[in-house]
Amino acid sequence: MSFKYRSKYPIITNTPTFKLALSNMNKRDWAISIGLPLLSLPVGFAIGAPFRKPVMWGCFIVVLPAGFLLGIRDSARRLQGRRENPEEVAKYKYRLDMEPYQVRVEPLRKITEEELEEIEDNPRW
Repeated sequence: MSFKYRSKYPIITNTPTFKLALSNMNKRDWAISIGLPLLSLPVGFAIGAPFRKPVMWGCFIVVLPAGFLLGIRDSARRLQGRRENPEEVAKYKYRLDMEPYQVRVEPLRKITEEELEEIEDNPRW
């Protein structure tokens, strides 16, 4: 498989671990992780007409892991360069998935036809 474009934002690592994504979560990610389940409490109470409290807690239990996964997903996307990541670029000067080479983080650029042919011919890409 060949890729014509690199990521729009600088890549920190292509494969972030759960621990790295968890430690990279910022205030917005935590607000999503905590805010969505808390928001589901009144929504569950409002829609659960005859059984308000069980529906309220049921909504909370269902939305709790979903909110956490959304926060982790956004954190991992910033590490992969799929979202804007100026804080991560300032924190990690070198790519984490290319440890022995100390490759600097680089932004988006269009790959030329010659580079594309080289990428297709080189199995390490």
